[in-house]
Amino acid sequence: MKEGLVMVPCKNCGTRVPVNDLRKNDKGLYVCGTCLSHKYVGMKEIPNLLPERFIAKPKEQPKVMVKEEKIPYYCTSCKFSFTRARGAPSKGCPYCGKEYSVQRRESANDLLKEVDFMV
Repeated sequence: MKEGLVMVPCKNCGTRVPVNDLRKNDKGLYVCGTCLSHKYVGMKEIPNLLPERFIAKPKEQPKVMVKEEKIPYYCTSCKFSFTRARGAPSKGCPYCGKEYSVQRRESANDLLKEVDFMV
């Protein structure tokens, strides 16, 4: 077996390097040539040398989406049902394009409230 093919972890950064690339540093540890030449202290300095895209970023809190109230409508001309946000401008039917054939669709609860109000 050849001596250069045996891979051993560096005692400083942990990367696996061939045995003949290990050198003894001033503390007596066998480290890779990169750690020896740049005088790395240990694993704490390694992330500072990585490109920014590889460094783990703290996760941001997800933004809370406020759900807008949707109002149901239907077109009396083509019978197309759709919804719009409250306060959105009325531009007619999005399907057939007619402007004055769109009516608000009332739910059963709305009708019951209206009947209770009449009585």
